[in-house]
Amino acid sequence: MTDVRLLDSESTQSSLDAPVSTAKVSEVCCPPEGKYGEVTSEFLGKLREVPELEVSVDEDSLQSCARDKSYHLPHRPTAVLHPSSTSAVSGALALCYEYRIPVATRGAGTGLEGGAILAKGLHGVVLSTEKLKTIDFDETSMSCWVGAGVRKTQLNK
Repeated sequence: MTDVRLLDSESTQSSLDAPVSTAKVSEVCCPPEGKYGEVTSEFLGKLREVPELEVSVDEDSLQSCARDKSYHLPHRPTAVLHPSSTSAVSGALALCYEYRIPVATRGAGTGLEGGAILAKGLHGVVLSTEKLKTIDFDETSMSCWVGAGVRKTQLNK
């Protein structure tokens, strides 16, 4: 379900503008030097403690995120993460960084370059944006801010 909120015309700040972390991108997205870590039950347990983050390890979820529309061969992730807020995204990425776990971000899975799947040989997680469906709309300026999971058809409604 998409959450659409009208913004106060006096305010141009969207809820999506609020900073969720003061960390540098390189501190969160790039693993430290050395090899990648393994997805362990301890790591999955820590992920399950992150508020507003669903962790899926069932076969259907893993297979559905094993491929996109590219020519790349399917590669099954170890887990699929479904955050429903930007703070859940930050929490999940911070843990992936701490444990050195590779992450592929997935929208609708329609990409043609393989960016939504893990590279062959990497054992990591897919971060799905499908639950990030907030739409903030300012009627006065006819501007909107959308979450990464909003599809064009939803926005056009």
